[in-house]
Parts: sequence; structure tokens; C-alpha cells
Amino acid sequence: MKFKVVIVISMFLLFASGCSNKDELDSLMKPPKLSALQSQISEIMGKFIPKDARLIIPSYGENQKSIEYIDIDGDKKDEAIIFFKEEGKQSYDSKIGFLILIQIKDKWTNEAYISEYGNSIESVTFKDVDGDRKNEIILDYKMEGSSIKNIGIYKENESDFKKIFSAPCSNFILEDLDMDGTMELIVFNDEKCTLYKDDKQGLSEKDEADFLGFEGCSIVVQVVNKSSKAIFVKSESFSKEIMVKDNKLQIIEN
Repeated sequence: MKFKVVIVISMFLLFASGCSNKDELDSLMKPPKLSALQSQISEIMGKFIPKDARLIIPSYGENQKSIEYIDIDGDKKDEAIIFFKEEGKQSYDSKIGFLILIQIKDKWTNEAYISEYGNSIESVTFKDVDGDRKNEIILDYKMEGSSIKNIGIYKENESDFKKIFSAPCSNFILEDLDMDGTMELIVFNDEKCTLYKDDKQGLSEKDEADFLGFEGCSIVVQVVNKSSKAIFVKSESFSKEIMVKDNKLQIIEN
């Protein structure tokens, strides 16, 4: 009954607004057609994503879309990053991942297919981790029922993408803390925080320090002077400040 009432009201509003032309009314009643771009992407998804997979949206962060358009490789053309979940027979068999499409002569084609065991994508970040002026894809994901997440960092490698870093974590921060032009990765896990930074061997561990308590804390990154930023971690019982100097962690309790 409610559905019929909605239709009647909608029709009334259409005619009241001056939409009395039959062709115009018919066009409004039809579902919207896919654009050429959407049709191409939909066709490619059907070829490369498993049939039992579905599109998903990251739970947190700035990038909360099932399809993101961003220039990953610095060629001034956006790639399409499509996030999906592949359901398993058991929850631990499920996979999450993403498909990367590139444009070649105005047509979309598959560049990479990445999947990991997991049930949800917590967040997705696009940042230049190693200073080569190209964005890496930072995936934050976890298994159902687990408080521990995983971080995976993926980098373009010629005509494909490869995973250059992976670690379990309760949280992480990726920022240029010493403001030298290269990112620092701080991973919090197992009552420790670990500093990683890119060098000739890739993202390498530089330092580690004890860090008790993280769940329920607020965390923010702020500029503290002309040459450094700090991570401020606060809870009801403590307040700590984390800085990086000469590839070493400095933790100050306030």
C-alpha cells in the first residue's frame, strides 16, 4: 500500500512540476543507462573478478568508495581501483582485494588483481611511500572476529603490482615525521611500536620500542616545529608523544 502511495505522490509531483510530456515521463520511469565508461568497467569486472565476489566499501578513512579513480603511476591519467570481497565456505576462507584497471587509448583494461585472506577492508590510503613520486596502495584489512588487523602495501612493478610490505597491527601511522621528504611507517602491535623506512632494500625496520596500550586511544599527527611532526596518543590514563630523529623512535610521556 505504501508503495502505491509513493507512486501516486511521485506522479502528482511530476505533473505538478510541468512534466506532462509523455516521452519525458517515460524516460523518467526507466532505469538510468550505464555510460560507456561504466559499461567497459562492468564488462572487465565480469572477466576478472570471481562470480561469487561482490563490491565492498572500506569502513573508515577518506576513501570510502567501492571504486576509486586516482593517478597511481604519475602519468596524469587516473586508474580505477575496484574493491571486492570473495565469500568463502567458511569465514576464514573469505578473501578481500582489489582490481586495478588502466586506460589505453580510451579503453579500460586489467593491470593487476590483488587478493588477501580477510573479511573486511578497514581503510585504503594512496601515498608515495618510497619517494619516487608514484602512489602506493596501502590496504588495512582484517578477519572477522579478530581485533588484530593487517597492513599490506602494494607498488607498481612494470606492468603489474607487487606487495612490498605486510604486517599484523593494531594500528599504524604513515607520515613524513622527520620531514626529510620520505615517509616513516609506524606499526603498533604486541605492546610495541616499530619504525620502518624505505631504503635500497625497500621498507626496512629501523627501530623498535615498547608501547603499552593502544585500544581506545585517540591518535593525531601534528607539526611541532619546522623540521618535525609528532604522533600524539592519548587515553584517560596516559598521554604519549612519538617522534622520529635519525631513524630512531623517541617516546615522550606527558
